[in-house]
Amino acid sequence: MDKKPISIAIGLVTSSNLKHRYNTCLSTWLKDFDDVFLLGGNGGDPNLIPLDAGEDWASTFRKQQYGLKYMWEQNNQFDWYNISTCDNVMFKNRIVEFLSEYDSNKDYVFGQAGDVWVDVPYLYKPNELNLNYKCYRSKTFTDVPNTVTFQMLCGGASFFISNSLMSKIYNHIDQFDKEWTDKMGFGTHEYGCSDLALSYMIKKYCGVNLTHCDFMFSQPPQHYINDHLEYDYDVLNNINSAFTFHYIKPDEMETIYEKYK
Repeated sequence: MDKKPISIAIGLVTSSNLKHRYNTCLSTWLKDFDDVFLLGGNGGDPNLIPLDAGEDWASTFRKQQYGLKYMWEQNNQFDWYNISTCDNVMFKNRIVEFLSEYDSNKDYVFGQAGDVWVDVPYLYKPNELNLNYKCYRSKTFTDVPNTVTFQMLCGGASFFISNSLMSKIYNHIDQFDKEWTDKMGFGTHEYGCSDLALSYMIKKYCGVNLTHCDFMFSQPPQHYINDHLEYDYDVLNNINSAFTFHYIKPDEMETIYEKYK
């Protein structure tokens, strides 16, 4: 029996300052996808969806959150919802083949797994005991009644959220936006860590854990070729079947896209 076709909303986080980047995406891997949303910040670029999020690095959080909200409000019938960035390369055929094996009416978020974090008495990695580690330690979460333990997804590898989970996330985006802003401080480096924020929100409000995917990569191919011995799985074989890569420069995007598609 043939598998039912699936629909994927691709939200590309970009900026009016990054026209060359997003146009390169459009002329390479993005052309393979049917439903693409170019998520901008200040409304200064008519090609982008204005999200009132700003154009600096810290704007990534709101572009992600408001982008997910926007896509859901435009069409809440997509099977899967994605946020990527204009330095990603993604490979549609393998992504579709993989996602077709899962029921989008169940709660899933697929991505590359990162470190395990907790949120009480502050947001931190339990294995980070160095008192000089300041990135998140000053941000208190003492009003949270129970410790939330969650695995961070590596946002650079992109991620895919099922329709069922997206329907739950949508109901918490505004509430979490305020919480994250109050806790991290608007515009700070910590505030811009959108992958950490999403991982925390999904576990805290939806009780859903990340499902790791071996074929989603938060670095470019050469990183894994050079450092493959650091990984406990066959990363060299997996990059040849990659779903996503990250930190891809515009002048190398077409070459990587053509080589690995």
